[in-house]
Parts: sequence; C-alpha cells; structure tokens
Amino acid sequence: MAPKKKASLAEKGKGVGSSGHAPNPDFEQGPVPAEVPARPRRRNWEQIQRDEQLAWEASCKGRGVKAERFIIRDSFPPDNEVIQSVVRQGLLFWFERNPGLNIELVEEFYKHMVVPEAGTELHPDARITSRIGRIPVIVTPGIIAATMLYAPPTGETNYSVLNKAFDKDIVFENMYLEKRNAMIPHRPGKFRPSFRFVNQLVCYNLDPRATENKPSETTGNMLMAFLEEETVCDWARYIFVKIVEFRDASTNTRLPFPVLISAICRAVEGIASKYFKNDEAHPGDIDSSILQKSAAHSKGRRGALLTEPPANANTNTWLRKIFCLEAVVAKSQQKLKKEVRQVGRDQQVLAHQNQWLYNLITGTGQPS
Repeated sequence: MAPKKKASLAEKGKGVGSSGHAPNPDFEQGPVPAEVPARPRRRNWEQIQRDEQLAWEASCKGRGVKAERFIIRDSFPPDNEVIQSVVRQGLLFWFERNPGLNIELVEEFYKHMVVPEAGTELHPDARITSRIGRIPVIVTPGIIAATMLYAPPTGETNYSVLNKAFDKDIVFENMYLEKRNAMIPHRPGKFRPSFRFVNQLVCYNLDPRATENKPSETTGNMLMAFLEEETVCDWARYIFVKIVEFRDASTNTRLPFPVLISAICRAVEGIASKYFKNDEAHPGDIDSSILQKSAAHSKGRRGALLTEPPANANTNTWLRKIFCLEAVVAKSQQKLKKEVRQVGRDQQVLAHQNQWLYNLITGTGQPS
C-alpha cells in the first residue's frame, strides 16, 4: 500500500476559515465598510483664477444695465444752474441725441473685461481690455474722451474735491427746500429742483454704484462739488476708474455706462450687426419735468409699481415688483379694515345720540 501524501499548509488552508473549520454558506457576514472619499485636490493659482472668471461671467448675465440719462437741453432755460455746470465741465455729450445701447453687447464686454492691477488705474498707460466674440476691444481714458467728444482739462485736475467733506448744515441748507426734512441717507423727493436734477446725472452718468433714491452722505458731497465752479476734473479718466472699480468690487449692481460701452464697441471694426440693434433704456432722457415735484415724489415710489418692467427684465425684477405690489395691497386692505371699524364705531355713537334725543323729546323713556 502506497503511503499517504501529507497535505501542505497551503492545501490545508483551502476552504477553511480562520478557525480551521469550513465556512458556513448560511452565515451572513457583517456590513462592508463604506469607501472613504478621496480628499479633493487643492486648487492651484491658475484654477482659482479660472473659477473666479467663470463665476464673474455667470454673474454678468441678467444683471441688467444702469443706462446713462441724456439731457433734452431745449426744454431747460439757458440759465439753469445744472445746465451751466454741465457746459462748464465740458460734458456736452449728454446734450447729444442718445445713441442707444445693446444689452447683450454690454454683457459680453463686461464678461471678458480685464482691468489693470489695483493702484495702477491712474497710470498714463492703464487700459481695459475685453473682447466681443473674437474681436478685441480696448478702453482707455483717451478712447472714452474721444467717444464722448470730451476735451480733458489741461493742467492740474482736482479729484479730491469730489470727495470733499462739506459741513452738514451747509449741505442741508443748499439741498433741501425745507431744512427740517433733511436727513442721511438723503431724500431726493425733498431736494431743491436743481439738486433733483444733478442727483440723476451723477448717479446714472458718473457714479452708477451710487443710489439715486437714497443718496449717501458721500454722494451728497459730490452733488455739491459738481455744481461748484472751482471743480476741475478729468471726467474721462474718472469714468475709466469707475469701470475698473466695478470689476474689482464684489457687487450685484447693474452694469454701468452701457451707452458709452455700446458706442465704444460699435466703433471697432468687425462687430456683428446684431449688436447694433438698440434695446429700450429706462428711465430715459431728462427733460424740464425733473424740476417739478411730481406725484411720485409727493406720495412716495408707489407710482413706479404701476409700470410694467421692460421686456428683457430678469426674473428677480418681476419677483420684486410682485412682492412690492402684494405688500401695497396688504397694507391698503389693513387700512381699509381700520377705516371700516372706525365707521362702525361712529355709527354706533350716532345711533345712541339719536335714540337719546328721541327719548328726551317724546318722553317715552329716560335718556340713557
């Protein structure tokens, strides 16, 4: 008889569990541990810049624009204080016929805009670059001045006067019809006519990030400075700096200077014809009605709620208008209920008085 072959350790381990017994097929093993997700890779500087650029491009879509307001000069008297200030500052472009704007063109410009580094925007060689499709667009203070038919002042300019801190009492005395209505933020509805006028020009045409319905103290100081004869400023460079600041600031405000940007881009050879179609601009040009105190100024901004948003308005604009309308309706209903309750109480008092007089005259009962 042949001797039995001894099983090797490897063969002994086949089909045998850790205890040395064969595994039971009916035995349920414990839960399989979940896989640990891989740690995300740290972004490098190029990836951070690319992500920031994509976020910026997405934010430019649907923001809307804050269009410049042109002046219908013939509707104003020639000795108007604001008209004389505009002429003195050389901003005659605002008296021209409004050339219009294209919102898609403006969005494309701001999406791809590259601005100079912070602190270098006042350098003589500073420039803003962008592109419309594959066509490059360059913006400099000189190009802005040429587009606006503006002659920059020669010699030393005085930018600091725009940030000049005026005494509050002087500001209130000059701006408001009645000083008792003065407050910060300012109330344009209580302004003198000339300051209502210049407030619209400054907040739309020079400093679009300013709030025209609630001007800040800084904006109020700029309104005062704009009307002063000693103010000397290179407005083309000032607008250039404001465009740079808009790109650097994390803000969701409307796109500034759309008429100017449309005119600059349209002057570049090769721009597609679709960008020459003008979109409707709101609130439109300024005429002498700005000098009159309108019902909207007297009764608040409710009149603006009754106007339909433009056709290209985004969803947020519609939602805000619907919310404001519902708030006005709810407030009106509360006021109506209060008035109805008061009328009911007045009727009860009158009925009681009539019954008292009737009892007194007829002697049918003691007056109560």
